[in-house]
Amino acid sequence: KLQVVTIDMREDVATVQQSVSARGITRPFLIDADGAVGTAYAVTGTPTHYFLDADGNIQAHKVGLQTYEQLKQTIDAII
Repeated sequence: KLQVVTIDMREDVATVQQSVSARGITRPFLIDADGAVGTAYAVTGTPTHYFLDADGNIQAHKVGLQTYEQLKQTIDAII
């Protein structure tokens, strides 16, 4: 099992929700309003996508907006 978690830093919830809704994105988004998570994970740009295995280990990460095909390509490479 693989979980994709997207972290958005230092933006308000309404802005992120509007963007996510407009794009029809259904994967989980973490809103890191104060940047604490971004600092802990050394995020260098937003959005950042982390690909976690069933144990919560990071298998890959991508910085920037990703299309469905780009996300699928990363997932396929992991599994």
